[in-house]
Amino acid sequence: MVSAKRYSEAVQLAGAAGSTRALLTEYTVGYLRFVWQLAAGVAVLGYCLWALEEGGVPHTSVLPWRQLSMVAFILAVLRYAVFADRGTAGEPEDVVLRDRALALIGVVWLAMYGLAVADW
Repeated sequence: MVSAKRYSEAVQLAGAAGSTRALLTEYTVGYLRFVWQLAAGVAVLGYCLWALEEGGVPHTSVLPWRQLSMVAFILAVLRYAVFADRGTAGEPEDVVLRDRALALIGVVWLAMYGLAVADW
């Protein structure tokens, strides 16, 4: 989220990147885009590794909630990436709280994650 925020700032400020944050003059828009895409990929990979991990505790639920929660997590990352790519992710909390689709995906993910942890 931090790298997507910086990318959005750089896109919105185009020629005046140093006017609000001097550090933005050190990075190109291409570099910031690469960083947020890499961070999103690493987050998805890490979450998937957790979700696919085989635990020593037998599961009691019928559905594999950990594995199913990967779908919601990936959808949430992809939905947030839409705003980051547009350059409108400058305020991550506004994006998360104002986008109904992202909020719905978040609630679904939270429910699945809760069921996965409870079943662990």
